[in-house]
Amino acid sequence: RPATNIYYEGRGLICLGWGRGDMATQLYCDGGDGRHTHRHQAPLSLLLFAGGREVLPDLGYIGDHPANAWIKTTASHNTVIVDESPATPTGNTRLMGFIDEGSFRFLDVKTEMPIGDGRDTDCIQFRRAIVLLPKPDGLPVFIDIFDVVGGRLHDYIVRANDPDGHFLLTGLTPTDRQPLYQGFTHSDPTSFRTAGAVTTPFTACWGQTDRLWTHVLTPSDEVFTFKAPAWRNREEVFVDPHRGWETLVLRYTSGPSRFVVVYDVGGEKPWIERVELKTLYPKVRLAIHTDSECIEWIIDNGECHSG
Repeated sequence: RPATNIYYEGRGLICLGWGRGDMATQLYCDGGDGRHTHRHQAPLSLLLFAGGREVLPDLGYIGDHPANAWIKTTASHNTVIVDESPATPTGNTRLMGFIDEGSFRFLDVKTEMPIGDGRDTDCIQFRRAIVLLPKPDGLPVFIDIFDVVGGRLHDYIVRANDPDGHFLLTGLTPTDRQPLYQGFTHSDPTSFRTAGAVTTPFTACWGQTDRLWTHVLTPSDEVFTFKAPAWRNREEVFVDPHRGWETLVLRYTSGPSRFVVVYDVGGEKPWIERVELKTLYPKVRLAIHTDSECIEWIIDNGECHSG
């Protein structure tokens, strides 16, 4: 079947992609807990399938095992966790921009979560904008912009499905760090490492044969990693209790946050040579450099175009 391009308003789920069958590219941006179905604490989390593989994974189903609490919690998803606490149920998800045909795909979506028990009128506000475009080999590159308002600590979380167990932070030297996100679930994440504050762009890469390159363009008050439990079914909990995905976290510690990250899904060699962030506010303007061209993109509220 072909890839789907559709917005399910009731669920807050957005689907973007191209191609057909096993080699299709399909991205999902999940509105998270819609209060009625799919009760995960995962506002605006991403999943991605491309090149016949799961690139940005979602966890499976392990029934009534106590570790199911980890599968549902915010820190186990590709989203932002605020103040180190699981998200409250979302409400008022709004699609601000959507392009589902032509040379690229685009979404711009906002949602909000009540603070505390929900009786307070203040909310945490999330906005995620994605530009998804095909490379010459058909695999995707995507630009991710994530804005957060509310709370004190904002942790942008991403982890890839990496069967090779190979993860590299270029130019950074992490050291051991005290664990975070503890006590919410049956099985807490482990192996925390920190590179401290990083003020210049850097690259992370998962995999050895089928790789995912990640270009981080915005500074972070702290960059750290951890091993996230990665069971896909209840049998794996017992057969491989230490299975995990290497997870990258970008932390902001004050004020509204804007994360800008560019992903390159490929084989053994990257398509992108470097990415240049030209402006961060009010519009994001960046240039993607390859060995044959330079593509400039401008992303604003609800719209985007190449320069």
